[in-house]
Amino acid sequence: MDTDDAPPVVVDGTLLAADLARSVFEDPLPDSRVVTDGTDLYALSGPTDRYDHAVLGDALEASGVEIVRADGSGSVVVTVEAPDVIEAVSPMLADVDGDGALDIVVTQSNDDAGARIVAYALDGETIATSEPIGTGNRRLNLLAVAPTGPGGDVEVIAVRTPHIGGILEFFRYDGAGRLERVATADGYSTHVIGSRNLDLGIVTDADGDGTPDVLLPHQDREVLAIVTRDDRSPTGTREVTRLRLSDKPSSNVSATGDPRISSAVATADGRVTVWAAPNER
Repeated sequence: MDTDDAPPVVVDGTLLAADLARSVFEDPLPDSRVVTDGTDLYALSGPTDRYDHAVLGDALEASGVEIVRADGSGSVVVTVEAPDVIEAVSPMLADVDGDGALDIVVTQSNDDAGARIVAYALDGETIATSEPIGTGNRRLNLLAVAPTGPGGDVEVIAVRTPHIGGILEFFRYDGAGRLERVATADGYSTHVIGSRNLDLGIVTDADGDGTPDVLLPHQDREVLAIVTRDDRSPTGTREVTRLRLSDKPSSNVSATGDPRISSAVATADGRVTVWAAPNER
């Protein structure tokens, strides 16, 4: 489970020490989490202090994504232009536009327009963006890219302003360079100010109906909620149920590889709570 300590890096199932992982990249964010598509390695790069938000616990954000090629041909950097930064601890890899190729998905922020979601092709071409929040110093916490749409459509999932109100949002690529917001749900959170853990939520089939849901805390972080997409609702979402916690979450929310277990989370009282898979209940 993720904590605020520097996490290990996994390459082909092998854990790499953080200092070794840093040696792979030319100019990584100090504690960037390295992700892989199974071949190449990706990390946030170009540390900069040009965006004075510091909501993730330090004054540094990334100005690009560095890709290290597995074939030994070196690395390339997808750079975002000033005054923008990438406000995250890792890039996300997902096929946003449905062309069969992975894209790089990030939260991109600046002082003027604020945070928005941006998807890049691996060559650095911008594929799609969401509308920005509209003001600086407002967090947009990217959570997942998954087939959460009622018809199995791929959507980008994020929580807007997780510290002040917390709106769960679902975006869909419109085919013309935009990520359009198609559903919302109020009153949730996936981040605590100052924390490097951006994963207080997960997409999984939490209720066993065969479709993916979002499992994430309420704004007060006293319960986890199962939220599913439902176009019959005015907001396009429906809260299925709530799971009581013994204390506030202190780790990421995790889905396990055990078919008997649906999800798990550690809490501030030193406990780990696990929920049985729906077919085991």
